[in-house]
Amino acid sequence: MSIGEEFGVTEGLDILPGNVRHISNHLPAGTDGPMRIPNVGWRSVTPEHEVADGMWAGNLTADTMYYFVHSYAPISEFAMHVHARSDFNGLAIPVAVKKGNVSGVQFHLERSGDAGLDLLESVIGGWR
Repeated sequence: MSIGEEFGVTEGLDILPGNVRHISNHLPAGTDGPMRIPNVGWRSVTPEHEVADGMWAGNLTADTMYYFVHSYAPISEFAMHVHARSDFNGLAIPVAVKKGNVSGVQFHLERSGDAGLDLLESVIGGWR
């Protein structure tokens, strides 16, 4: 990302244009109810567009649940880099991004059970 805000404003590597910002800075106006930050727990992901090959192929489906622990989210400047989002208090937070051969996820693969292992295996292949 271009800029991160987690420990003050810090320049990033700018591989993926955008900012890593605190979730509360992006909630829609009029969001009702308590906002639990950090966002902890199991959440489903919603693919942004179909990916025919590569690490996301066949793994990021609308019913797949992953385990999250985060207070910040990558806010990409380009929708084409966002491959999946997850809903948090009415905000569709980017949770899987990719540009070229650089990919990242917001959730914890190692805590996401078989879904996380399947995604990890699609990246490094044939280790299980």
